[in-house]
Amino acid sequence: GDDDEAGRHGKPGGFPAGRPDGRPWVQRAGAGVDSAPADSAVAVDLTRPTLVVAGAGAGPVAGLVGVPTVAEPGAPVPLHPVHPLAVPAVRPEQVVVTGRPTLHRSVTRLLADPGVDLVILDAGPHAPNPTGSAAELADSVLTGWGVDTEWTDVTGRADARARAAVDRVLDTHLETAAPTGLHVARAVARGVRGGDHLVVGASNAIRDLSLVGPLDPDVAVYANRGASGIDGTVSTAIGVALAAPGRTIALLGDLTFLHDVSGLLLGPVEKHPDDLTIVVADDDGGGIFTLLEQGDPRLATDFERVFGTPHGADLAALCAGFGIPFVDTDPDGLETLLSEAAVAHRDIVPAGTRVVRVATDRSGLRDLHAAMRDEAAGE
Repeated sequence: GDDDEAGRHGKPGGFPAGRPDGRPWVQRAGAGVDSAPADSAVAVDLTRPTLVVAGAGAGPVAGLVGVPTVAEPGAPVPLHPVHPLAVPAVRPEQVVVTGRPTLHRSVTRLLADPGVDLVILDAGPHAPNPTGSAAELADSVLTGWGVDTEWTDVTGRADARARAAVDRVLDTHLETAAPTGLHVARAVARGVRGGDHLVVGASNAIRDLSLVGPLDPDVAVYANRGASGIDGTVSTAIGVALAAPGRTIALLGDLTFLHDVSGLLLGPVEKHPDDLTIVVADDDGGGIFTLLEQGDPRLATDFERVFGTPHGADLAALCAGFGIPFVDTDPDGLETLLSEAAVAHRDIVPAGTRVVRVATDRSGLRDLHAAMRDEAAGE
């Protein structure tokens, strides 16, 4: 039927006649309506506990600047950030969604909660209404009330607990195990500076960065398609480095790097980047699947061949073939390298293009993420 067709294309189908708890829709849309009316605005009472979720493509929204916000990399850095792992600890009455959030299941569960009033700000031809439960679809908000300071205190404490928990768990992990992509992302987040351009690969790279941020608000972040789609990212990084002033840093997983490694080949008469550092978190395969249903230990027998897909590629040899300088380091060395390079760039010392590899281990990712969730929840 029409609803099935809409679902296949990521569009919500017809809305039910009422909300699951019996409350009416504030604005009812007909079957197949997936976009807000032009120049539509919705009143949002900020005296109620309100959370903003800002996904890919989100921009600043007048009236929501002071509202606690879960922001994915690439969205504006909020005044009152809320860490994704803090979401279960805060209990908003209403959520305003901007952009297209895709990275965190804690956020998806919140958006699907029938007890939460959901407002979707439509930033494109199709509203990002993942469960079809939005009470309102609009393209702007009207706010005549200030944010309750008690609410910002609650969310601020939850955010601080989650960020401290992530750091504790990551530090403890290094006492007995090899670094992971999370450690690489943390080194990048600490090493970038205002004015830098950061290209983030899909899959684990962008998820990892969202868990170890926030970034300096003056860092420009580029991501092709959020959580999905690893193709073309090396070429994207080169394009950003050629077009944008200052230095460009790319954070990629090894499969993302290998998928577009031919992008490193630029002819001798072509323009080359002045200052591009491609950071590769190399766990020899598809670490993201360790965290999904496919990574259930009961499915371990065939996991490596079907989902882990180790490649054993020699990244140093590949880079040598393209004439690209290559560095092997660890997360601490990476942070130092990026910090020192930032100082060098202020003295206008171009670095050209280089690849920096950090060997990582994906075997314990599932337990590591569980430990972070438990620590953030105080369990």
